[in-house]
Amino acid sequence: MNYTKILAKEECIFAGLSIGANVAAALKLLKGDYRGKNIVILSPDSGTKYLSTDLWEDI
Repeated sequence: MNYTKILAKEECIFAGLSIGANVAAALKLLKGDYRGKNIVILSPDSGTKYLSTDLWEDI
């Protein structure tokens, strides 16, 4: 959830929880063996289905 909120606040990317999880995993990989490499993340969904939850309350 943290990276989903960061994407919205800092990058204006309104994504779902799975995209936030993908970003978290990519950042973890980039700190290890994949340091200096490129990782591509596709974002086929949006955060609209989470509007009825508390995910966006503090943004």
